Amino acid sequence: MTNNVYIIIIVALLIAVVVVSLLLVSLISQIRALRKQIRFIANNKTNQKVNVYTGVRQMRGMVNDLNHFIEATREEEIETMRKDGEIKNTIVNMSHDIRTPLTSLSGYFDLLLETNSEEDKKRYADIIKERISSLSDLLESMFFYTKLSCDSNPPVFDHCDVSQVMLTTLFSYYEDIERKGIKVSVNVAEGIELVTDERFLKRILQNLIKNVLAHGKDEMRVSLALEGKHAVMSVSNKFDVNDEIDPTKVFDRFYQSDKTRNNNSSGIGLSVTQKLVHLINGKIKASVDVGWFTITIALDAGR
Repeated sequence: MTNNVYIIIIVALLIAVVVVSLLLVSLISQIRALRKQIRFIANNKTNQKVNVYTGVRQMRGMVNDLNHFIEATREEEIETMRKDGEIKNTIVNMSHDIRTPLTSLSGYFDLLLETNSEEDKKRYADIIKERISSLSDLLESMFFYTKLSCDSNPPVFDHCDVSQVMLTTLFSYYEDIERKGIKVSVNVAEGIELVTDERFLKRILQNLIKNVLAHGKDEMRVSLALEGKHAVMSVSNKFDVNDEIDPTKVFDRFYQSDKTRNNNSSGIGLSVTQKLVHLINGKIKASVDVGWFTITIALDAGR
């Protein structure tokens, strides 16, 4: 009886050892296959995922984790390539815009050096000054757009008096607006405060005002009001009847309503504006109505 028990125990142990050995061999084989798949995926551009045929729950869990990691890495690579292509296209397009004022600067410098007329000297100097200012704006826009595309300038949220920022920014362009002969109508509610990024908000307003200065005429309307749970701001301007503005395309990079005019505008300002609005969790839209072009932005008022 006792001998039989010993025999049964030994046989059971042997069977257990054999089963464990087989499982271990199978597991090692699957790990080798898994490593081979991982090496292949790492060295080749492929949409392949790793897979193993196993009943071991931990092994299946590890494979699922690996596939999630591979998918996330692949999406990140695609996004990086998209941004890289976008930045390259931006640089190529803006290089053309930069070349134009540089070429005219060279010509006007030659004219300035050659003329003996004080009146002409002043006129050429004013033109050169304006071209340098345009060139500076173009370079700043390209630099800022590149930073946004590279995610190297994230928003910093804090309490902000939107009403004050809007009025202060508008007033900083007073001389430019006066020089352009644009009549401004302001309807900004006082004391509207939000949790947002003040730097981005200022840049948004600056871009909208610059867009009016570049493309608007005669009149401009600026408003800010609370509407339900949102602070809604808008900047409107009259535009040239010869311009055919497509409100569905104005946020595209380098979109310009009139391709024949040379106003030293890169056409990137509203694209940057849209990016900034999205970064501070806002919504932006463009509309055209009876000779008026309007950009409307809705920001969460947290009410």
